[in-house]
Amino acid sequence: MSKPNRSISRVLFIQLACLIGLLAAAAYLITGFVAFQSLQNNQDNRLSSVARVIADSVVLRGSTIDFDLPYAAFDVLTYQAPESIFYRVTDPSGATLAGYPSLQAPTAGSHTGEHLGLALRTFTISKVLQDDIGAVTITLGQTQDSLRDAVARLAQRSALGAMTAFVLVSIAVFAALRAGLRPLRAIERALSRRVADDFSPLADEVPREIHALVVALNDSMRQHGELLDQTRRFIAESTHQIKTPIASLSAEADLLVAQAPADLKPEIGALAVHARQTSHLINQLLTQASITYGLGARTPIETQITRLIDSVIESFGVQAEARDIEIVNAAGGPIAHAVDPVGLREALVCLIDNALKFAPPLSDIRVSAWLDQGLWIRVQDQGTGFAGNPERLKQPFARGDNNLAGSGLGLSIAERVAQAGGGHLTLQNHPRGGAQCELYLP
Repeated sequence: MSKPNRSISRVLFIQLACLIGLLAAAAYLITGFVAFQSLQNNQDNRLSSVARVIADSVVLRGSTIDFDLPYAAFDVLTYQAPESIFYRVTDPSGATLAGYPSLQAPTAGSHTGEHLGLALRTFTISKVLQDDIGAVTITLGQTQDSLRDAVARLAQRSALGAMTAFVLVSIAVFAALRAGLRPLRAIERALSRRVADDFSPLADEVPREIHALVVALNDSMRQHGELLDQTRRFIAESTHQIKTPIASLSAEADLLVAQAPADLKPEIGALAVHARQTSHLINQLLTQASITYGLGARTPIETQITRLIDSVIESFGVQAEARDIEIVNAAGGPIAHAVDPVGLREALVCLIDNALKFAPPLSDIRVSAWLDQGLWIRVQDQGTGFAGNPERLKQPFARGDNNLAGSGLGLSIAERVAQAGGGHLTLQNHPRGGAQCELYLP
Protein backbone atom coordinates (compact mmCIF):
# COMPACT_ATOMS: atom_id res chain seq x y z
CA MET A 1 0.00 0.00 0.00
CA SER A 2 1.39 3.38 -0.97
CA LYS A 3 1.94 5.93 1.76
CA PRO A 4 0.00 9.21 1.65
CA ASN A 5 2.24 11.98 0.34
CA ARG A 6 0.25 14.90 1.73
CA SER A 7 -2.63 15.80 4.01
CA ILE A 8 -5.61 17.84 2.82
CA SER A 9 -6.15 19.31 6.27
CA ARG A 10 -2.46 20.21 6.56
CA VAL A 11 -2.42 21.86 3.12
CA LEU A 12 -5.58 23.83 3.88
CA PHE A 13 -4.31 24.79 7.33
CA ILE A 14 -0.95 25.97 5.97
CA GLN A 15 -2.62 27.97 3.21
CA LEU A 16 -5.08 29.60 5.60
CA ALA A 17 -2.34 30.19 8.18
CA CYS A 18 -0.19 31.89 5.52
CA LEU A 19 -3.16 34.03 4.49
CA ILE A 20 -3.86 34.97 8.11
CA GLY A 21 -0.16 35.70 8.62
CA LEU A 22 -0.12 37.98 5.57
CA LEU A 23 -3.22 39.78 6.82
CA ALA A 24 -1.63 40.17 10.27
CA ALA A 25 1.57 41.54 8.72
CA ALA A 26 -0.46 43.90 6.54
CA ALA A 27 -2.42 45.04 9.60
CA TYR A 28 0.86 45.64 11.45
CA LEU A 29 2.33 47.70 8.60
CA ILE A 30 -0.88 49.64 7.99
CA THR A 31 -1.28 50.35 11.71
CA GLY A 32 2.28 51.62 11.92
CA PHE A 33 1.86 53.79 8.83
CA VAL A 34 -1.48 55.23 9.94
CA ALA A 35 -0.17 55.86 13.46
CA PHE A 36 2.94 57.61 12.14
CA GLN A 37 0.90 59.76 9.77
CA SER A 38 -1.56 60.65 12.51
CA LEU A 39 1.15 61.60 15.01
CA GLN A 40 3.08 63.51 12.36
CA ASN A 41 -0.04 65.45 11.35
CA ASN A 42 -0.56 66.27 15.00
CA GLN A 43 3.04 67.49 15.23
CA ASP A 44 2.61 69.54 12.04
CA ASN A 45 -0.49 71.19 13.48
CA ARG A 46 1.34 72.10 16.68
CA LEU A 47 4.37 73.42 14.76
CA SER A 48 2.05 75.43 12.52
CA SER A 49 0.19 76.90 15.50
CA VAL A 50 3.38 77.97 17.31
CA ALA A 51 4.93 79.34 14.10
CA ARG A 52 1.83 81.47 13.48
CA VAL A 53 1.97 82.76 17.06
CA ILE A 54 5.60 83.81 16.44
CA ALA A 55 4.60 85.40 13.12
CA ASP A 56 1.85 87.37 14.85
CA SER A 57 4.41 88.80 17.28
CA VAL A 58 6.58 90.21 14.48
CA VAL A 59 5.93 93.93 13.88
CA LEU A 60 7.62 96.72 11.93
CA ARG A 61 8.53 99.75 14.03
CA GLY A 62 9.71 102.35 11.61
CA SER A 63 12.46 100.64 9.70
CA THR A 64 13.17 98.14 12.47
CA ILE A 65 11.70 94.67 12.69
CA ASP A 66 10.73 93.93 16.25
CA PHE A 67 9.27 90.78 17.81
CA ASP A 68 9.05 88.95 21.09
CA LEU A 69 9.39 85.18 21.07
CA PRO A 70 6.37 83.68 22.90
CA TYR A 71 8.32 81.07 24.85
CA ALA A 72 5.15 79.97 26.57
CA ALA A 73 3.88 78.77 23.19
CA PHE A 74 6.78 76.31 23.01
CA ASP A 75 5.15 74.41 25.84
CA VAL A 76 2.57 73.26 23.31
CA LEU A 77 5.33 71.42 21.47
CA THR A 78 6.83 69.80 24.56
CA TYR A 79 3.52 68.94 26.22
CA GLN A 80 3.47 65.31 25.08
CA ALA A 81 7.22 64.61 24.94
CA PRO A 82 10.45 66.48 25.72
CA GLU A 83 11.63 67.03 22.14
CA SER A 84 14.41 69.38 21.04
CA ILE A 85 13.09 72.57 19.42
CA PHE A 86 14.90 74.72 16.85
CA TYR A 87 13.74 77.96 15.30
CA ARG A 88 14.98 80.69 12.96
CA VAL A 89 13.58 84.09 12.10
CA THR A 90 15.00 85.78 8.98
CA ASP A 91 14.41 89.25 7.56
CA PRO A 92 13.48 89.92 3.93
CA SER A 93 17.15 89.82 2.94
CA GLY A 94 17.62 86.37 4.49
CA ALA A 95 19.66 87.56 7.46
CA THR A 96 18.99 85.72 10.69
CA LEU A 97 17.21 87.85 13.25
CA ALA A 98 16.99 85.10 15.89
CA GLY A 99 17.51 81.39 16.29
CA TYR A 100 19.82 78.94 14.50
CA PRO A 101 21.35 80.28 11.28
CA SER A 102 22.05 76.71 10.14
CA LEU A 103 18.37 75.77 10.24
CA GLN A 104 17.21 75.62 6.64
CA ALA A 105 13.78 75.13 5.11
CA PRO A 106 13.46 74.84 1.32
CA THR A 107 9.91 76.17 0.94
CA ALA A 108 6.92 77.09 3.02
CA GLY A 109 4.96 74.33 4.72
CA SER A 110 5.95 71.11 6.47
CA HIS A 111 9.13 69.19 5.67
CA THR A 112 11.24 66.39 7.09
CA GLY A 113 14.97 66.93 7.13
CA GLU A 114 18.09 66.84 9.26
CA HIS A 115 19.74 69.45 11.45
CA LEU A 116 22.88 68.99 13.52
CA GLY A 117 22.66 65.25 12.87
CA LEU A 118 19.10 65.05 14.20
CA ALA A 119 16.00 64.02 12.28
CA LEU A 120 13.79 67.08 12.24
CA ARG A 121 10.27 68.01 11.24
CA THR A 122 10.01 71.67 10.23
CA PHE A 123 7.29 74.14 9.41
CA THR A 124 7.98 77.40 7.56
CA ILE A 125 5.71 80.43 7.27
CA SER A 126 6.24 83.92 5.86
CA LYS A 127 4.70 87.21 6.97
CA VAL A 128 4.67 90.25 4.68
CA LEU A 129 5.48 93.42 6.62
CA GLN A 130 5.12 95.93 3.78
CA ASP A 131 5.01 95.54 0.05
CA ASP A 132 8.15 97.61 -0.38
CA ILE A 133 10.05 95.82 2.39
CA GLY A 134 9.23 92.15 1.87
CA ALA A 135 8.42 89.28 4.18
CA VAL A 136 9.81 87.86 7.37
CA THR A 137 10.29 84.06 7.35
CA ILE A 138 9.78 81.94 10.46
CA THR A 139 11.03 78.34 10.48
CA LEU A 140 10.24 76.14 13.45
CA GLY A 141 11.60 72.60 13.84
CA GLN A 142 11.22 69.77 16.30
CA THR A 143 12.88 66.38 16.60
CA GLN A 144 10.78 63.23 16.17
CA ASP A 145 12.32 60.83 18.67
CA SER A 146 9.26 60.62 20.89
CA LEU A 147 7.04 60.38 17.82
CA ARG A 148 8.99 57.42 16.53
CA ASP A 149 8.98 55.86 20.00
CA ALA A 150 5.21 56.28 20.15
CA VAL A 151 4.85 54.71 16.71
CA ALA A 152 7.10 51.82 17.79
CA ARG A 153 4.98 51.26 20.90
CA LEU A 154 1.80 51.30 18.85
CA ALA A 155 3.38 48.94 16.33
CA GLN A 156 4.45 46.55 19.11
CA ARG A 157 0.95 46.56 20.54
CA SER A 158 -0.43 46.05 17.07
CA ALA A 159 2.01 43.18 16.48
CA LEU A 160 1.07 41.60 19.81
CA GLY A 161 -2.61 41.92 18.94
CA ALA A 162 -1.98 40.55 15.46
CA MET A 163 -0.03 37.57 16.85
CA THR A 164 -2.75 36.88 19.40
CA ALA A 165 -5.38 37.09 16.69
CA PHE A 166 -3.22 34.87 14.46
CA VAL A 167 -2.96 32.18 17.14
CA LEU A 168 -6.65 32.32 18.03
CA VAL A 169 -7.79 32.32 14.40
CA SER A 170 -5.34 29.49 13.58
CA ILE A 171 -6.79 27.40 16.40
CA ALA A 172 -10.29 28.17 15.17
CA VAL A 173 -9.30 27.29 11.58
CA PHE A 174 -7.70 24.03 12.73
CA ALA A 175 -10.81 23.09 14.70
CA ALA A 176 -13.02 24.02 11.74
CA LEU A 177 -10.91 21.89 9.38
CA ARG A 178 -11.09 18.90 11.70
CA ALA A 179 -14.84 19.32 11.98
CA GLY A 180 -15.18 19.76 8.22
CA LEU A 181 -13.11 16.64 7.45
CA ARG A 182 -14.86 14.50 10.09
CA PRO A 183 -17.27 12.96 7.52
CA LEU A 184 -14.29 11.83 5.41
CA ARG A 185 -12.67 10.25 8.47
CA ALA A 186 -15.95 8.50 9.25
CA ILE A 187 -15.99 7.05 5.72
CA GLU A 188 -12.35 5.94 6.09
CA ARG A 189 -13.11 4.19 9.39
CA ALA A 190 -16.20 2.52 7.94
CA LEU A 191 -14.22 1.16 4.98
CA SER A 192 -11.19 0.06 7.04
CA ARG A 193 -13.40 -2.03 9.38
CA ARG A 194 -14.95 -4.02 6.55
CA VAL A 195 -13.93 -7.48 5.48
CA ALA A 196 -12.65 -7.98 1.97
CA ASP A 197 -15.98 -9.08 0.46
CA ASP A 198 -18.24 -6.53 2.16
CA PHE A 199 -19.55 -4.28 -0.60
CA SER A 200 -22.63 -2.96 1.20
CA PRO A 201 -23.32 0.74 0.48
CA LEU A 202 -22.09 3.52 2.72
CA ALA A 203 -24.57 5.74 4.53
CA ASP A 204 -25.51 8.61 2.22
CA GLU A 205 -26.30 11.09 5.02
CA VAL A 206 -23.20 13.15 4.31
CA PRO A 207 -22.51 16.83 3.51
CA ARG A 208 -23.30 17.99 0.00
CA GLU A 209 -19.60 18.49 -0.77
CA ILE A 210 -18.82 14.75 -0.55
CA HIS A 211 -22.23 13.35 -1.51
CA ALA A 212 -21.07 12.75 -5.08
CA LEU A 213 -17.99 10.90 -3.76
CA VAL A 214 -20.13 8.61 -1.59
CA VAL A 215 -22.51 7.94 -4.49
CA ALA A 216 -19.54 7.03 -6.74
CA LEU A 217 -18.07 4.75 -4.04
CA ASN A 218 -21.39 3.00 -3.50
CA ASP A 219 -21.84 2.50 -7.24
CA SER A 220 -18.30 1.10 -7.56
CA MET A 221 -18.82 -1.27 -4.59
CA ARG A 222 -22.14 -2.43 -6.04
CA GLN A 223 -20.44 -3.32 -9.32
CA HIS A 224 -17.60 -5.12 -7.52
CA GLY A 225 -20.10 -7.00 -5.35
CA GLU A 226 -22.04 -8.16 -8.40
CA LEU A 227 -18.80 -9.23 -10.09
CA LEU A 228 -17.73 -11.16 -6.97
CA ASP A 229 -21.10 -12.93 -6.79
CA GLN A 230 -20.82 -13.91 -10.46
CA THR A 231 -17.29 -15.22 -9.86
CA ARG A 232 -18.42 -17.27 -6.86
CA ARG A 233 -21.28 -18.82 -8.81
CA PHE A 234 -18.96 -19.61 -11.72
CA ILE A 235 -16.39 -21.25 -9.43
CA ALA A 236 -19.05 -23.28 -7.63
CA GLU A 237 -20.51 -24.54 -10.91
CA SER A 238 -17.05 -25.16 -12.39
CA THR A 239 -15.96 -27.11 -9.32
CA HIS A 240 -18.90 -29.47 -9.68
CA GLN A 241 -18.56 -29.77 -13.44
CA ILE A 242 -14.79 -30.41 -13.40
CA LYS A 243 -14.23 -32.52 -10.29
CA THR A 244 -16.73 -35.21 -11.26
CA PRO A 245 -15.19 -36.15 -14.66
CA ILE A 246 -11.65 -35.84 -13.26
CA ALA A 247 -12.50 -38.23 -10.43
CA SER A 248 -14.07 -40.60 -12.93
CA LEU A 249 -10.96 -40.41 -15.11
CA SER A 250 -8.71 -41.32 -12.17
CA ALA A 251 -10.97 -44.22 -11.18
CA GLU A 252 -11.07 -45.50 -14.77
CA ALA A 253 -7.28 -45.28 -14.97
CA ASP A 254 -6.86 -47.30 -11.77
CA LEU A 255 -9.36 -49.90 -13.03
CA LEU A 256 -7.55 -50.07 -16.35
CA VAL A 257 -4.25 -50.72 -14.57
CA ALA A 258 -5.81 -53.63 -12.68
CA GLN A 259 -7.22 -55.18 -15.88
CA ALA A 260 -4.35 -54.43 -18.26
CA PRO A 261 -2.08 -57.18 -19.61
CA ALA A 262 1.32 -57.47 -17.97
CA ASP A 263 3.19 -56.00 -20.95
CA LEU A 264 1.03 -52.85 -20.90
CA LYS A 265 0.94 -52.30 -17.15
CA PRO A 266 3.97 -49.90 -17.02
CA GLU A 267 2.53 -47.56 -19.65
CA ILE A 268 -0.98 -47.68 -18.22
CA GLY A 269 0.40 -47.27 -14.70
CA ALA A 270 2.23 -44.10 -15.78
CA LEU A 271 -1.02 -42.88 -17.32
CA ALA A 272 -2.82 -43.50 -14.02
CA VAL A 273 -0.12 -41.58 -12.10
CA HIS A 274 -0.44 -38.61 -14.45
CA ALA A 275 -4.22 -38.76 -14.12
CA ARG A 276 -3.96 -38.63 -10.32
CA GLN A 277 -1.45 -35.75 -10.49
CA THR A 278 -3.73 -33.87 -12.87
CA SER A 279 -6.70 -34.50 -10.58
CA HIS A 280 -4.70 -33.26 -7.58
CA LEU A 281 -3.58 -30.11 -9.41
CA ILE A 282 -7.08 -29.28 -10.63
CA ASN A 283 -8.54 -29.86 -7.18
CA GLN A 284 -5.98 -27.50 -5.62
CA LEU A 285 -6.59 -24.86 -8.29
CA LEU A 286 -10.31 -25.02 -7.62
CA THR A 287 -9.67 -24.94 -3.88
CA GLN A 288 -7.43 -21.88 -4.27
CA ALA A 289 -10.09 -20.09 -6.32
CA SER A 290 -12.89 -21.10 -3.93
CA ILE A 291 -10.98 -19.87 -0.90
CA THR A 292 -9.88 -16.64 -2.58
CA TYR A 293 -13.37 -15.67 -3.73
CA GLY A 294 -15.63 -17.42 -1.27
CA LEU A 295 -13.95 -17.80 2.10
CA GLY A 296 -14.91 -14.38 3.45
CA ALA A 297 -18.59 -15.13 2.82
CA ARG A 298 -18.66 -17.95 5.41
CA THR A 299 -19.36 -17.03 9.02
CA PRO A 300 -17.08 -18.67 11.64
CA ILE A 301 -18.86 -21.28 13.75
CA GLU A 302 -17.89 -23.12 16.93
CA THR A 303 -15.92 -26.16 15.73
CA GLN A 304 -14.40 -29.15 17.52
CA ILE A 305 -10.81 -28.73 16.37
CA THR A 306 -9.56 -32.10 17.67
CA ARG A 307 -12.24 -33.96 15.72
CA LEU A 308 -11.48 -31.95 12.61
CA ILE A 309 -7.79 -32.88 12.87
CA ASP A 310 -8.69 -36.57 13.32
CA SER A 311 -10.88 -36.42 10.23
CA VAL A 312 -8.12 -34.91 8.09
CA ILE A 313 -5.51 -37.38 9.40
CA GLU A 314 -7.84 -40.27 8.58
CA SER A 315 -8.14 -39.07 4.97
CA PHE A 316 -4.35 -39.53 4.59
CA GLY A 317 -4.35 -43.04 6.07
CA VAL A 318 -3.64 -44.95 2.86
CA GLN A 319 -0.86 -42.60 1.70
CA ALA A 320 0.82 -42.55 5.12
CA GLU A 321 0.66 -46.34 5.47
CA ALA A 322 2.16 -46.82 2.02
CA ARG A 323 5.25 -44.86 3.12
CA ASP A 324 5.40 -46.21 6.70
CA ILE A 325 4.72 -42.73 8.10
CA GLU A 326 2.57 -42.16 11.18
CA ILE A 327 0.50 -38.97 11.42
CA VAL A 328 -0.14 -38.20 15.10
CA ASN A 329 -2.81 -35.92 16.55
CA ALA A 330 -0.92 -34.30 19.45
CA ALA A 331 -3.67 -31.84 20.40
CA GLY A 332 -3.88 -33.46 23.84
CA GLY A 333 -7.60 -33.05 24.42
CA PRO A 334 -10.85 -31.55 23.14
CA ILE A 335 -10.43 -28.04 21.73
CA ALA A 336 -13.28 -25.86 20.44
CA HIS A 337 -12.92 -22.57 18.59
CA ALA A 338 -14.99 -20.40 16.22
CA VAL A 339 -13.53 -20.92 12.73
CA ASP A 340 -14.58 -21.52 9.15
CA PRO A 341 -14.48 -25.33 9.23
CA VAL A 342 -14.33 -25.71 5.44
CA GLY A 343 -11.42 -23.33 5.06
CA LEU A 344 -9.53 -24.73 8.07
CA ARG A 345 -9.96 -28.28 6.77
CA GLU A 346 -8.51 -27.28 3.39
CA ALA A 347 -5.56 -25.59 5.14
CA LEU A 348 -4.88 -28.72 7.25
CA VAL A 349 -5.07 -30.92 4.16
CA CYS A 350 -2.50 -28.72 2.41
CA LEU A 351 -0.13 -28.61 5.41
CA ILE A 352 -0.26 -32.37 6.07
CA ASP A 353 0.04 -33.15 2.35
CA ASN A 354 3.12 -30.92 2.18
CA ALA A 355 4.66 -32.63 5.23
CA LEU A 356 3.89 -36.08 3.80
CA LYS A 357 5.84 -35.26 0.62
CA PHE A 358 9.06 -34.50 2.52
CA ALA A 359 8.85 -36.79 5.54
CA PRO A 360 11.21 -39.79 5.30
CA PRO A 361 9.85 -43.34 5.70
CA LEU A 362 9.48 -44.67 9.25
CA SER A 363 9.05 -41.13 10.64
CA ASP A 364 6.27 -39.21 12.37
CA ILE A 365 4.22 -36.16 11.42
CA ARG A 366 2.87 -34.44 14.51
CA VAL A 367 -0.21 -32.20 14.37
CA SER A 368 -0.56 -30.08 17.53
CA ALA A 369 -3.28 -27.62 18.51
CA TRP A 370 -3.76 -25.29 21.47
CA LEU A 371 -5.52 -22.08 22.49
CA ASP A 372 -3.53 -18.95 23.38
CA GLN A 373 -5.45 -15.75 22.57
CA GLY A 374 -6.66 -17.64 19.55
CA LEU A 375 -6.20 -21.02 17.88
CA TRP A 376 -2.73 -22.35 17.05
CA ILE A 377 -2.18 -25.43 14.87
CA ARG A 378 1.31 -26.79 14.24
CA VAL A 379 2.28 -29.41 11.65
CA GLN A 380 5.82 -30.73 12.13
CA ASP A 381 7.67 -33.34 10.09
CA GLN A 382 11.11 -34.96 10.33
CA GLY A 383 12.27 -34.23 6.82
CA THR A 384 15.08 -32.00 5.55
CA GLY A 385 13.26 -28.76 6.36
CA PHE A 386 12.94 -25.61 4.28
CA ALA A 387 15.84 -24.51 2.10
CA GLY A 388 16.49 -20.79 1.81
CA ASN A 389 13.74 -18.31 2.65
CA PRO A 390 10.52 -20.24 3.32
CA GLU A 391 8.35 -17.11 3.02
CA ARG A 392 8.54 -17.28 -0.77
CA LEU A 393 6.79 -20.68 -0.64
CA LYS A 394 3.59 -18.89 0.38
CA GLN A 395 3.29 -17.55 -3.16
CA PRO A 396 1.15 -19.57 -5.61
CA PHE A 397 3.11 -22.13 -7.68
CA ALA A 398 6.30 -21.55 -5.66
CA ARG A 399 8.34 -24.73 -5.11
CA GLY A 400 11.32 -25.57 -2.96
CA ASP A 401 14.76 -26.53 -4.18
CA ASN A 402 14.16 -30.28 -3.87
CA ASN A 403 12.21 -30.43 -7.17
CA LEU A 404 9.70 -32.93 -5.80
CA ALA A 405 6.43 -33.19 -7.67
CA GLY A 406 3.77 -30.80 -6.49
CA SER A 407 1.55 -27.97 -7.64
CA GLY A 408 3.15 -25.30 -5.46
CA LEU A 409 -0.30 -24.26 -4.22
CA GLY A 410 -0.60 -26.01 -0.85
CA LEU A 411 1.17 -23.48 1.36
CA SER A 412 -0.37 -20.53 -0.51
CA ILE A 413 -3.84 -21.99 0.18
CA ALA A 414 -3.03 -22.34 3.89
CA GLU A 415 -1.71 -18.77 3.94
CA ARG A 416 -4.90 -17.49 2.29
CA VAL A 417 -7.06 -19.32 4.85
CA ALA A 418 -5.06 -17.76 7.70
CA GLN A 419 -5.31 -14.26 6.22
CA ALA A 420 -9.04 -14.58 5.57
CA GLY A 421 -9.51 -15.47 9.24
CA GLY A 422 -7.43 -12.52 10.41
CA GLY A 423 -4.42 -14.70 11.31
CA HIS A 424 -1.13 -15.75 9.76
CA LEU A 425 0.97 -18.73 8.71
CA THR A 426 4.56 -19.11 9.96
CA LEU A 427 7.07 -21.37 8.18
CA GLN A 428 10.34 -22.29 9.87
CA ASN A 429 12.78 -25.13 10.48
CA HIS A 430 12.65 -26.97 13.79
CA PRO A 431 15.92 -26.85 15.81
CA ARG A 432 16.06 -30.67 15.86
CA GLY A 433 15.40 -30.93 12.13
CA GLY A 434 12.38 -30.97 9.89
CA ALA A 435 9.90 -28.33 8.77
CA GLN A 436 7.43 -26.68 11.13
CA CYS A 437 4.29 -24.87 9.95
CA GLU A 438 2.22 -22.89 12.46
CA LEU A 439 -1.21 -21.54 11.57
CA TYR A 440 -2.81 -18.94 13.87
CA LEU A 441 -6.45 -17.83 13.85
CA PRO A 442 -7.66 -15.22 16.38
